[in-house]
Amino acid sequence: MSSWMTNLFRRDHFLFSGALVLFLISHALAHQNNGNGFVIEETGSNRFLRYDESSPIQINTLNKSLCIQPSGQLLILSPCDENNLLQSWFVDDAGRIHNYEKKHLCIKRNKAKARLTKCASSTAFNLDYSLFFKKIFLMSKSSIVLGVIGSNARSGSKIKFTKRDTSDDLQSWDII
Repeated sequence: MSSWMTNLFRRDHFLFSGALVLFLISHALAHQNNGNGFVIEETGSNRFLRYDESSPIQINTLNKSLCIQPSGQLLILSPCDENNLLQSWFVDDAGRIHNYEKKHLCIKRNKAKARLTKCASSTAFNLDYSLFFKKIFLMSKSSIVLGVIGSNARSGSKIKFTKRDTSDDLQSWDII
């Protein structure tokens, strides 16, 4: 796929409030001006925010010191390293989060487990990110989010799917 987040917002795909759309546009323009790869495209009455695959994202804890990376099929936290391609991700237009180093593998929900497996067209792969709550959630069931197993985030902590708790920082992620 030549780009990711191709359909981050589209009127017939996601419903956003006017304020959020304005935030996304201003955020995209700021990133585009900084050379981070965001581009706004219009096709007919649809507007798209596209993210260039040459600029992968990292998914990290709120204190920005630990990032999600695979360890075999498991997802764990590890000290952030912008040069570590295992910690780099991209999102396709179906909402699947691909590992940048292993592009054919995606984050999947397998009951409560978060796994990195071969991408497929199952709803267990379709994820979205809430800018307001900083949660990564299943599109088919927004009450299920990615979180850290245990009572604190540390290197080696495993990642799981769990019931959303808006006050739990171990379920909150920054996307950079």
